[in-house]
Amino acid sequence: MENKLFVDLAKTALTGDVRRVELHLRKLASKLRSDNPELFHDLNSTLESSTFSALRSYDITKPIPVDADSRLQLLKYEEPSFLEADPVHDEGITSVLNQFLLERTQVKKLLDEGLSPAKSLLFVGPPGVGKTLSARWLASQLNLPLLVLDLATVMSSFLGKTGTNIRAVLDHAASFPCVLLLDEFDAIAKRRDDDSEVGELKRLVTVLLQAIDDWPVTSVLIAASNHGEL
Repeated sequence: MENKLFVDLAKTALTGDVRRVELHLRKLASKLRSDNPELFHDLNSTLESSTFSALRSYDITKPIPVDADSRLQLLKYEEPSFLEADPVHDEGITSVLNQFLLERTQVKKLLDEGLSPAKSLLFVGPPGVGKTLSARWLASQLNLPLLVLDLATVMSSFLGKTGTNIRAVLDHAASFPCVLLLDEFDAIAKRRDDDSEVGELKRLVTVLLQAIDDWPVTSVLIAASNHGEL
């Protein structure tokens, strides 16, 4: 067994990064597969139970978060739906989406090998090219509900409240298996080197980046933007 694996695990554990600790433990389990099958089985079972506990514990009646002032729901919820026709994509996009779906159907195998499956996508293009339709199609292929962030209700004249709303949305969507679509993503996620933005909006970008890093393998996060250059 490589000593470096244990050292990396210890360093990661001390940072408190649960997601990376889990990945290191999965790499360790993979190494144990042939050397110690019994320990591999026990460790793998523990990790699987932890990773997919959301599938068993989610309360379907859990309310969608609302804005504290307007009381409007911050998310639009769509049950998994069957589309009469698939979106039409060019060959390159079709290849990327099919690869993404393949990884999502092989999550357990990838985790067993210490690998993290793709969990997020960024759709960029002008209005009307099918970004939202593609998100709906992916959700239907994965048989997961689609949650769409309604930016009109999330954005507040009180910038601190905007951050609170976005955290509520991210925490809600990360608590159970789903596809979360953040539409008009450039409104809240501009480059951090954009000098025209105020500090609070830059802190929102940090919150979003942390959410992407910590996003659970049980859910998919999709962002869509008409302005990729932002």
